[in-house]
Amino acid sequence: MPKYPPRVRFLIQGAALGLAVVAAGPLSAEEPGEPRPAAQQPPDLERLLRLPNDLDYDVERRGGATRGEWRTRFREGRQELSQARASLERSQRELEGVAVESEAWLLAPPGVTDSSEAPLSYRLHQEIKRHRAEVERAQTRLRELEIEAELAGVPKDWREEPSAPAPAAPPAREPSAPAVPAPQAPAP
Repeated sequence: MPKYPPRVRFLIQGAALGLAVVAAGPLSAEEPGEPRPAAQQPPDLERLLRLPNDLDYDVERRGGATRGEWRTRFREGRQELSQARASLERSQRELEGVAVESEAWLLAPPGVTDSSEAPLSYRLHQEIKRHRAEVERAQTRLRELEIEAELAGVPKDWREEPSAPAPAAPPAREPSAPAVPAPQAPAP
């Protein structure tokens, strides 16, 4: 046998030992033709891969989401839009307040022809621009969510908030006399 480095000799000896163990067979005391006990039987793969017949999915999904998940997504989209609109209105009211309180808000620095760039209202105009962009983004997201729901076949009632029960109407009263007198026809 040629001289090999120690690492290669170790690998050759390990491979020879592995072949010897495989050739020797199982180390159990049972005979080769004897059936195994039930605990040692391999599981039936067909039975493992089959779903139970009594399996019932009680959660209906559309587009990968349940009714509650769709409602949550739409509720969050509507809340985002209403918050963006409220911020825009707040900034617009503040700008109107500055306009009423100050006469200088219309004066612009030399060279600026647009009075909307005046120092007192510049910050508010920037806020209004930002809030308008937020409103537009929120509207776009809500539209995209509507489109996604349409494509997924989500029912309309999944997109809306569950309505509160309507208050009971008061019992109808029989009118005893009209509250307003009926107009009379003019005499000829």
